[in-house]
Amino acid sequence: MLSAPVPVRHVALWGLGAVGTMLAARILPRLGRGESFRVIAGTDRIARYRRTPPAFNGEPLELEYADPAGAPASADLVLLAVKTDALPAARDALTPFLAPHTLLLPLLNGLGASDRLAADFGEERVLRGLVFCNSAVREGHAVIQHGTLDVQIGPFRDGEAPDAARRAAGWLRAHDVPAGVPADMTAARWRKFILNTGLNQAEAATGLAHGALLASPDGMALLRALVDEAAAVAVAEGVPDVPRLVREALDALRLLTPEGKTSMLQDVEAGRHPEIEAFAGTIVSLAATHRIPVPANQALLERFRR
Repeated sequence: MLSAPVPVRHVALWGLGAVGTMLAARILPRLGRGESFRVIAGTDRIARYRRTPPAFNGEPLELEYADPAGAPASADLVLLAVKTDALPAARDALTPFLAPHTLLLPLLNGLGASDRLAADFGEERVLRGLVFCNSAVREGHAVIQHGTLDVQIGPFRDGEAPDAARRAAGWLRAHDVPAGVPADMTAARWRKFILNTGLNQAEAATGLAHGALLASPDGMALLRALVDEAAAVAVAEGVPDVPRLVREALDALRLLTPEGKTSMLQDVEAGRHPEIEAFAGTIVSLAATHRIPVPANQALLERFRR
């Protein structure tokens, strides 16, 4: 059982991709006396960061790093901004930073990160989180982003007291990160998942950035097929008011900047493996339990799966 609440003062970040870099750039200038912010990384990765410091909008970040192998001090809150394929390493990476009161806030794509972390660390310390941002482009250790950023945080299970979520959101807001606690975290998670299943995967498959995809009849047909399959799975899973979530997800397409690209498209362009398991992999797996055909997601899973 998690110990009594402790004020958030010492925060660690695991993951310096686009989201992690954006968070670090906002948090660093707002740190107060007695607060700390460290980036969790292994020895080799720390050496690479020191050779080529991460940068946000052209400004290098003066970060403090903590190696899990170096007996680091514990954190009050750990932000997870890694890719989903890093989760198998979570126990080794995060355990040295955990005290009885430490909270974990995963800010990963897909639906399953909180469940996987809860299995390893206990659901009482794991929050559920979402990040909404646009126009973030990463090249190496440098990130450019001039769009919006918003973090939504909820307790592990709907209906539980969201005190821990509010503490985490309050600390982020005090450090220039827009953050809130939605009334219905399940709806918020599925809305984003439905959108990402369509948008991220359609861009990865077509090679088109936001504006070009929205102008492409074939690209939009693929996006809609992927969204409709995700919606069918959501209905089968018992998610309430799925048609509304689909409408809200599709409405979000209007907020995209034409030159922006999803992280999946950026991964494909950079020769990195895209997070296909977080989207098509989840859809195909859930659909199989309900005997729902999902040919669009199945085709992309077969195309991009390692």
